[in-house]
Amino acid sequence: MGKAKKFFDINDVFYGHGSLPIWHEKVKQLSQSAYPFIMVGDFRFGNAYLVTNNPKDMCSIKKEFFNIQTDKRAFDVSIDSLDRLNRHDIRLVFWCLFIREYKNRSSGKYTVNGDYKHPVWNLGFVEERFKNSIKLSSLFGQDLDFLIIDGSNHPSTYGYYFLKMLYRGKSPVEAFNCALELRKAFSKIFKIFESDRFVVSGTNKSFKLFKNYMNWGVFESRQLSGMELRPAEEAIFSSHKYCDNLLYFAGEENAKIDSDQLSHFDNSPYRRKLLVVKKSNKTYFYESFSKCKPTLKYVLAHDAEDEEVAGDMYNLVGMSQVLYVALSLMFKEGLMTNNPYCVMKKLVSRF
Repeated sequence: MGKAKKFFDINDVFYGHGSLPIWHEKVKQLSQSAYPFIMVGDFRFGNAYLVTNNPKDMCSIKKEFFNIQTDKRAFDVSIDSLDRLNRHDIRLVFWCLFIREYKNRSSGKYTVNGDYKHPVWNLGFVEERFKNSIKLSSLFGQDLDFLIIDGSNHPSTYGYYFLKMLYRGKSPVEAFNCALELRKAFSKIFKIFESDRFVVSGTNKSFKLFKNYMNWGVFESRQLSGMELRPAEEAIFSSHKYCDNLLYFAGEENAKIDSDQLSHFDNSPYRRKLLVVKKSNKTYFYESFSKCKPTLKYVLAHDAEDEEVAGDMYNLVGMSQVLYVALSLMFKEGLMTNNPYCVMKKLVSRF
């Protein structure tokens, strides 16, 4: 939570703990403060502990305990704890349930004749039971994909901004519109590349992440209308027939920078190629031309604010910096008229 607080200019006291069930004693202790704002975690947090009584299972989810009986027990324990926490000044945000139900509704799961009903937990039920909960269900029907970054429903940078707006007192609809406005304003930094044509491909998790960001709307495609995403094999062996420029993400091992032999990437006959390799807290940009070994062109250093809480992967800010540097090297002779980090920091700090 520390780096998110700093980036979003939040000076209030927050406590973050991964996979902390709402019935945990720590939640009870910390909720004694005035006007608590509580992010209610997945009701399955600690599901194994409810069966094993092993303290090591208290802050985790184990798939072997995914069944109706254990789910109902976890839900009942959670509701009982929420009943005891509930008071006039508390605000509850059922983020995990909200996003899970959004995904289920979007795919038609647990829906019969247009009516959604999960066999154990439903957002409408908990919002009705706990009057001081923030009514996130008002956003069903909207495209919420850009608020999350993975299958575990961690918030994207826009998702964190949405939550910040809720914390500041905005309604869910107002907070959602603020997140949309933020995305629109931030995306303008890529407008200078809208007329450039290029293929993006790769073989590592950075490319997969970028592809997901595009598919989920975390990146707005309208500012990158000349970009085409292609699988590695297609990009290397055939996409050059209709496009001169390739931006390629690869792991250090697959990049084979130090090898004397030409790789498939090296041999691909694009007029201009840029190889992007992430090594720990730095990203290396290698320039390459047709049938030549790449040469190092630029090194971008990262800090904690460029990566997701969930692990060694770019967040929106980090990926935006990588993309902006790469396209500047490819099309603007390295001239960088904007800094994505500074632009986003200014935008999220305005309220």
